[in-house]
Amino acid sequence: MPFSFGTGAPLILDGATGSYLATFGLNESDYAGTLGLAKPQYGNNELLTITNPAAVTRLHEDYLRAGADIVTACTFCAVRPIQEQRGASEYTHEMALRGARLAKEAAERFSTADRPRYAAGSVGPTDRPLSLVLAQDENEDVEPDELIDALKRDYFEQISGIVEGGVDLLLIETCFDPLNASAALDAAHEVFSKLGVRIPVIVSASVSSSGRLFTGETPAQFFAKLPSVDGCALNCGSPEDLLPAVREFAPEARAPLGFYPNAGLPDADGHYSLEPEVFAEEMAAVASELSPAFVGGCCGTTPAHIAALANRLAAH
Repeated sequence: MPFSFGTGAPLILDGATGSYLATFGLNESDYAGTLGLAKPQYGNNELLTITNPAAVTRLHEDYLRAGADIVTACTFCAVRPIQEQRGASEYTHEMALRGARLAKEAAERFSTADRPRYAAGSVGPTDRPLSLVLAQDENEDVEPDELIDALKRDYFEQISGIVEGGVDLLLIETCFDPLNASAALDAAHEVFSKLGVRIPVIVSASVSSSGRLFTGETPAQFFAKLPSVDGCALNCGSPEDLLPAVREFAPEARAPLGFYPNAGLPDADGHYSLEPEVFAEEMAAVASELSPAFVGGCCGTTPAHIAALANRLAAH
């Protein structure tokens, strides 16, 4: 069944990928496998789609059992600029393809006629905000169009693999720069044209405690700089920072709205502070107020957080 937003209760997106995989007890050999890469690969979660697909499948199935309607493919960093740093760039397209397939296969196993489950291809922002790069290089021999075109090519490679892998929708997430997000959107539409397909595209921005993106825009200003999208969201901030921004942005959203914050803030050991029931209570209160199209969790959230959220929404 093609993906679409419902008219009733919000769809439930899954929770964190990286912080949850970190609880699996994986080691360097689990990540590196037998590929013989020169650099250490521990923490390169996207490479697991090739070297340890069972771990990625477990990730998706745990969230589906918890009540997620949408699982996010392990493809967030399956993009050449990131994988070049890890010494794994030759596998970039394969990571995107396999990550998409694993998410789609898991979603199909849990789908029923009454409750379809969906797979979203995750596209991250890379680690280079183009707006900042161009500002820093404004007096040097740098061609802005060349930088933008290079990023589009990287996104085209990633998104091609994701779409070929059969996902139901594309999630361009944790955006902090409108130039990066625009490059990803342009690449997505080029992929759709080349492959002769069209799937919904959701864009999600990340804001700080100020309620603004890294490049200074409010969410409304950020989305106003982008072409139209099929869904808009905010993600990757603590609820105390993100949810007020969602409330402020909601009246101006030009597409179905979603939000998926972190489980609070991490401590010195990387443990996130917000327990599942508290997270679910805060999320349900805002969901009741705003009637979003989808909700879920980002960094630090686990299947327990998603289960608590699903139960709390079902009780309303």
